[in-house]
Amino acid sequence: MEEIIVTTKIQLKALIVESIQDALNELGITQRPGQVKYLTKEEAAAFIRKSPGALRNLVFLRKIPSIKRGTRLVFKEEDLIAFLEGGRREIVNREIDDKKEELPKFFR
Repeated sequence: MEEIIVTTKIQLKALIVESIQDALNELGITQRPGQVKYLTKEEAAAFIRKSPGALRNLVFLRKIPSIKRGTRLVFKEEDLIAFLEGGRREIVNREIDDKKEELPKFFR
Protein backbone atom coordinates (compact mmCIF):
# COMPACT_ATOMS: atom_id res chain seq x y z
CA MET A 1 0.00 0.00 0.00
CA GLU A 2 1.32 3.44 -0.91
CA GLU A 3 1.65 6.19 1.65
CA ILE A 4 0.02 9.55 1.16
CA ILE A 5 2.42 12.36 2.01
CA VAL A 6 1.13 15.83 2.77
CA THR A 7 3.60 18.62 2.08
CA THR A 8 3.57 22.35 1.55
CA LYS A 9 4.26 23.97 -1.79
CA ILE A 10 7.65 25.22 -0.56
CA GLN A 11 8.69 21.78 0.70
CA LEU A 12 7.60 20.16 -2.56
CA LYS A 13 9.56 22.70 -4.57
CA ALA A 14 12.67 22.07 -2.41
CA LEU A 15 12.32 18.31 -2.95
CA ILE A 16 12.04 18.77 -6.71
CA VAL A 17 15.06 21.09 -6.83
CA GLU A 18 17.09 18.66 -4.72
CA SER A 19 16.10 15.74 -6.96
CA ILE A 20 17.10 17.66 -10.08
CA GLN A 21 20.43 18.67 -8.51
CA ASP A 22 21.13 15.05 -7.55
CA ALA A 23 20.35 13.90 -11.09
CA LEU A 24 22.61 16.58 -12.59
CA ASN A 25 25.41 15.66 -10.19
CA GLU A 26 25.12 11.98 -11.15
CA LEU A 27 25.43 12.96 -14.81
CA GLY A 28 28.45 15.13 -14.04
CA ILE A 29 26.74 18.33 -15.13
CA THR A 30 27.98 21.26 -13.10
CA GLN A 31 26.44 24.65 -12.53
CA ARG A 32 27.10 27.77 -14.54
CA PRO A 33 29.89 30.09 -13.40
CA GLY A 34 28.62 32.75 -11.02
CA GLN A 35 25.69 30.62 -9.92
CA VAL A 36 25.40 29.97 -6.17
CA LYS A 37 25.60 26.32 -5.14
CA TYR A 38 23.61 25.19 -2.11
CA LEU A 39 24.43 22.01 -0.18
CA THR A 40 22.29 19.89 2.11
CA LYS A 41 23.41 19.20 5.67
CA GLU A 42 24.90 15.84 4.65
CA GLU A 43 26.67 17.28 1.60
CA ALA A 44 28.03 20.21 3.63
CA ALA A 45 29.32 17.89 6.37
CA ALA A 46 31.10 15.76 3.77
CA PHE A 47 32.48 18.90 2.09
CA ILE A 48 34.18 20.12 5.29
CA ARG A 49 35.00 16.55 6.37
CA LYS A 50 32.96 16.68 9.58
CA SER A 51 30.04 14.63 10.86
CA PRO A 52 26.53 16.10 10.51
CA GLY A 53 26.46 16.49 14.31
CA ALA A 54 29.73 18.44 14.30
CA LEU A 55 28.32 20.63 11.52
CA ARG A 56 25.20 21.34 13.63
CA ASN A 57 27.49 22.39 16.49
CA LEU A 58 29.37 24.79 14.22
CA VAL A 59 26.05 26.27 13.08
CA PHE A 60 24.89 26.60 16.71
CA LEU A 61 28.16 28.37 17.60
CA ARG A 62 27.59 30.65 14.57
CA LYS A 63 30.90 29.68 13.00
CA ILE A 64 29.18 28.60 9.77
CA PRO A 65 26.22 30.50 8.30
CA SER A 66 23.20 28.45 7.23
CA ILE A 67 19.80 28.96 5.67
CA LYS A 68 16.76 27.26 7.16
CA ARG A 69 13.92 26.27 4.86
CA GLY A 70 11.16 24.60 6.81
CA THR A 71 12.91 21.91 8.82
CA ARG A 72 15.91 21.69 6.50
CA LEU A 73 19.24 23.47 6.68
CA VAL A 74 21.10 24.40 3.51
CA PHE A 75 24.55 25.87 3.15
CA LYS A 76 26.21 28.02 0.51
CA GLU A 77 29.32 26.34 -0.83
CA GLU A 78 31.18 29.67 -0.72
CA ASP A 79 30.40 30.01 3.03
CA LEU A 80 31.89 26.57 3.67
CA ILE A 81 34.99 27.47 1.66
CA ALA A 82 35.33 30.70 3.68
CA PHE A 83 35.08 28.66 6.90
CA LEU A 84 37.83 26.30 5.74
CA GLU A 85 40.04 29.17 4.55
CA GLY A 86 39.56 30.94 7.90
CA GLY A 87 41.62 28.23 9.59
CA ARG A 88 44.53 28.63 7.22
CA ARG A 89 47.93 29.22 8.76
CA GLU A 90 50.58 31.13 6.92
CA ILE A 91 54.01 29.61 6.37
CA VAL A 92 56.62 31.06 8.70
CA ASN A 93 59.37 32.96 6.95
CA ARG A 94 62.61 30.95 6.77
CA GLU A 95 64.64 34.04 7.65
CA ILE A 96 63.03 34.13 11.08
CA ASP A 97 64.01 30.50 11.69
CA ASP A 98 67.58 31.26 10.59
CA LYS A 99 67.81 34.25 12.97
CA LYS A 100 66.47 32.11 15.81
CA GLU A 101 69.48 29.82 15.48
CA GLU A 102 71.77 32.79 16.11
CA LEU A 103 70.14 33.54 19.48
CA PRO A 104 71.56 32.06 22.67
CA LYS A 105 69.68 28.95 23.82
CA PHE A 106 68.28 30.94 26.73
CA PHE A 107 66.09 33.02 24.33
CA ARG A 108 64.94 30.18 22.04
